[in-house]
Amino acid sequence: RMGLHIVFAEKDTAEFKRQSTEFAEVCERNGNRVCVYEVANTNHFNIIIDWMKPDSQLSHSLRQLLATAA
Repeated sequence: RMGLHIVFAEKDTAEFKRQSTEFAEVCERNGNRVCVYEVANTNHFNIIIDWMKPDSQLSHSLRQLLATAA
C-alpha cells in the first residue's frame, strides 16, 4: 500500500494546518501510512516551487512515492 504525504506551508493558516493534521490522523486510524510535515518559508501558493529543488523535502517525498508505486 502506497503511503500518503500530507504537506502544508509554514505560512498557511492555523485552520488549514489543523485540517491537514486531522485528515492525517483519520487516514492513519484507517490503516494508511502517513507522512505529515510543514515546508518552511513557504505559503499556500509558492510551496509548489520546492518541487523544482532536487534536494527539497517535497522532491524527496515525491521520489519516495514514485518508488513505492513502481
